[in-house]
Amino acid sequence: MAIDENIEYIDAMCGKYEYKMRLGGKLFPIRSIYVVPNKLSTRIRVSIFRALARLLNLLYCKIWFSRIAPKLPIRRKPFWKIWIRTCAFS
Repeated sequence: MAIDENIEYIDAMCGKYEYKMRLGGKLFPIRSIYVVPNKLSTRIRVSIFRALARLLNLLYCKIWFSRIAPKLPIRRKPFWKIWIRTCAFS
């Protein structure tokens, strides 16, 4: 449908997925810019939050949701809201 309508670019958001590559997608590096007050306490809090967000992404999404949960005989639920809110910081 996109080809028929002469659409050249589709933003399918972050992440490397097989269907994107199969459709001829290209991966681009993504950088995040953090604007933080130059206070030591604030920089420490932001660093801790980012570290916890990366840890949550690794443990919950990469290990549990993608590898372990699909092999278990349980019904998968949607992603946790806390993961959705922090995934941009990981």
